[in-house]
Order: sequence, then structure tokens, then C-alpha cells
Amino acid sequence: MLLKIKHGINNTLIHDKLKNQLRQLDKQLTLLQLDKKSVCVVGSFVLALKNIRQNRDLDLVISPRFKKRISKKKKAFYITKKIEVVGNNWASTIGVSDESIVNDSRFYNVINGFKVVKPEILFLVLLFRGRKKNIPDVENLEKYALCTKQWDWGLIRNVIPKSKTHDFRVRSPRRSIKISKDQTLEYENITLGKLSSTKWSWIMLWPPAKPWFDKISKELSKHSTKKWEKSISLGKSLPDFVRKIYSSDDIQKWKLELKINAMEDYEPIVRIIALEFPSDTFRIKKDVTVYQSKTSVYLKNLIRKKYGKKIPDYFYDIIMHMGDNHKHNHKIFKNLREGNYVK
Repeated sequence: MLLKIKHGINNTLIHDKLKNQLRQLDKQLTLLQLDKKSVCVVGSFVLALKNIRQNRDLDLVISPRFKKRISKKKKAFYITKKIEVVGNNWASTIGVSDESIVNDSRFYNVINGFKVVKPEILFLVLLFRGRKKNIPDVENLEKYALCTKQWDWGLIRNVIPKSKTHDFRVRSPRRSIKISKDQTLEYENITLGKLSSTKWSWIMLWPPAKPWFDKISKELSKHSTKKWEKSISLGKSLPDFVRKIYSSDDIQKWKLELKINAMEDYEPIVRIIALEFPSDTFRIKKDVTVYQSKTSVYLKNLIRKKYGKKIPDYFYDIIMHMGDNHKHNHKIFKNLREGNYVK
């Protein structure tokens, strides 16, 4: 049964139930001659603790050197009907060992004297396992993350496997479709006041790339015709600006918040550039059924590859953003005009 994040069923009742589960765990650890410090509670207990959904049992990671005392099993096993010891390498999909889950304080909170894995770590583990049965929990953890100030996006960014961040999606890819003429023409001929049509591609150079704004601008000009350019200082409005610019895209919200978190250590200055491609061809994106400018793909890959390595602790996509197609360009321009960034 899923619980509402803000107004779930009686919190006191749930809290008492969880406290009782921890008392039962305490008794069992005493019987097994294991110290509380040698274990970490993981799994659905964390969801129940955050009032996301109820848990049926309690999952446990035991420090490998202590786990050997009670079993040599590599797979999960129960020590009571309601307490399960998870299989070895519970967080291997994010490159974190069982020993670290139990002993690295970055990864757990202490609740009633027990180590309980942080919801951020549970989110990543379930996310990168990629199992369909975990999708509801992943999506509900994402909702929780977006409505609480307690979520640590910095921890997510530091732990997440960087090589997988861009490619992973919670949902399975949709079926591919062919590009129709109507798709590319629907927005192509819409005029945007004095600033030409949606044949213009709107590019945002993000704060981490500020030292190279001029160089990147010149690089882009080699491949297209520059129509408009301006740098803007956003101050505290940077997060909302980034969210509006990406509102035309299909990016998952947790990825967007990671980008924003990675940008907040930099001076909040953005360079806006409008380019026009005399001719362009399109492709269907692999993970969603939308068409994408091949020129846009080429330029984004070129700039990110060249300048990403110049940024310390680079996180994917924090250098530039560019609309995929005419529809995206139209919406980006609309947001820029509504914010009085272009006239």
C-alpha cells in the first residue's frame, strides 16, 4: 500500500511499528552475538521511515567479516520470518561495498541506535538495478526528493556512477517511429517577432563554462551562422531559470536537480546564443519518440568532450544546453521572452 508523502496514514502508528521492528532486530542480533555497529538496515524500511510506503519485513546488510560468523551464503537468507540478510554486494551497481554501507557515515543515518541507509543511497541502488519491480519505489523516492529540503543532491552527485548517468532511464524505451514531414514542418515556419523563426537554435552556456564562453562561441560560429548573443547574471534565480529552459526537454527531474546542484558552486552567469543552420537533418532519439537535429547532437558532443575535461568534478551536461528540434527552440524562446531575457 503506497502512502502519501505529506499526509499518509497515522504517522505515530507507523513509527511505533518501525520501532518494534528495530526492537526485534536488537533481540536477534543479541542471539547472534552481533553488535549494532556491524549492521545497516536497508530496503523498504527506509521507505516506511519516510512515510512513502509500508514495509513487510526488514532487510539487513552485515559487515562481511561479521557475516561470516553466521553464514557463508552469498545470496539473501532470512534469520527470522521478518528479518532478511541481503545478498553480498548490495550496492555494487553504484560501486559501494557492503563494508562501506555499514561503516562509512556518508551512507547511513542513525535511527534509535541503528544504522539505516540514507534514502539517497537506496534511490541510487534501486535506480541502477533497473528492475521493473523497483520502478514504483524509485518514482516515489524521486517525488519525496523533490518535495523535501532534507534530500542531499550533493551526495547523489558524488556517489552516482558518472558513466551511466546520462544513459539510464527508469522506464523502458518507447518504440521507434519514422520521421514525418509534418513533424519537422509543424514548428519550422512559426515566426517569433523580430527574432526570425524556429530555425534559430537557442543555446545556453552554463556557469561552469564561463571561463570559455568566448572560445565556445567562436567554436560554434564555425559550424553555423550566429544571430544573437548575450550574457546574463541570474543570481538566486539560476535554479528556476535552468528548470524553465529544460521544461521543453524530456529529462528526468532527478537528473535536472543534479545539474542544478553541480552549477551552484559557480558564478550564476549564463551565455545565451542563437544560431541558424542553413540546412539540417534529423534523427529519432533512441529513448523517446521525438526528432532531433543531427547538427545539435554533433555540436553538443563536440563542446562537452572538449571542455568537460577542463572542469573539476565535471558532471554531465553542465556546460551547455541546446534544443533538439523546432518545437524545443520555440518553447525555449518563449521562456526567454517571458523572462525579458530577449526582446
